[in-house]
Amino acid sequence: MADAAEKAAALAEWLVERLDNSLRLDYIEEFYFSRLLIGQPFDKRLAGACGNVEDDTWLVFMVQQPSLLDRIFRRSMPVELHEQFITALHQEFSKNPEILDVEWYEEDSKLREFNHAARPFGTVSD
Repeated sequence: MADAAEKAAALAEWLVERLDNSLRLDYIEEFYFSRLLIGQPFDKRLAGACGNVEDDTWLVFMVQQPSLLDRIFRRSMPVELHEQFITALHQEFSKNPEILDVEWYEEDSKLREFNHAARPFGTVSD
């Protein structure tokens, strides 16, 4: 368990080092994963998590739903922030030769996977 938490924290630190300047990325360590927080604390925010699935398999996901403050203030979904994160993550993965076999996909409300692809949707070829 501690090993999974350490690996998740290492991945979160790696993401923050590479993506924080453009996205205001931060993380909180949990038991098996690290929670990712993107955006200004009192503005629209995007949340997700990252962690280690198997030896060399990693997972990064974002939940595109309004935060508590977004719901209270009836703000729209953070779609632009979600797209910026996906674009920045894809660019970072593309320029790193150690990152192989990236699989992008979406999930529906019942957590069923669909739209599997080698690149995020809406991006052009490298």
